[in-house]
Amino acid sequence: SLAVMKFFEMQGYRTILLCPKKLERNWASFLEHGNKFENDHIDFKLRFHTDLIDGRWDSYSRRDSFTIRQMLDDKPKLLVIDESHNLRNSKSNRYKYLVDEILSKAKGNIKVLMLSATPINNSLNDIRNQFKLMVGGRENGFEDTLDIKNIDYTFKTAQKKFNEWVQNDDLRIGAFIKM
Repeated sequence: SLAVMKFFEMQGYRTILLCPKKLERNWASFLEHGNKFENDHIDFKLRFHTDLIDGRWDSYSRRDSFTIRQMLDDKPKLLVIDESHNLRNSKSNRYKYLVDEILSKAKGNIKVLMLSATPINNSLNDIRNQFKLMVGGRENGFEDTLDIKNIDYTFKTAQKKFNEWVQNDDLRIGAFIKM
């Protein structure tokens, strides 16, 4: 992720890293002197999943915080979401805030990089919701790039096929792919 962040920084993007508060120290270490990437300094603003609540984003007291106004300006941004599986529920307040108040209102170009070791916890909808973050929550957000007219329908169909497959005696991946 650091290489991707540096790549986009070199392209003129501002990087905002969104992570759980418990990972602040891990990420902040890359902003400090003495880290192993110090000679290749990577500039990013650190925010937390808990900041995804109305009023909290701008009330944050860190002097280097990134305001909502800055998130919505026309400068290109890379939003890196660590532990993105925490934003898998499209009905949660944090998810809605990210989509409604940031991604869908941004004037500029926002790329989204999600980091997760567990993108699916309950169903394929978990990962569908994370994919939708890349396109501002829009069902048709992948129509132009991937010719997917409705991501909700696509994942509903995939979940149905998966549920049928697990009922079979032949649980080889090749059998699933042939469905």
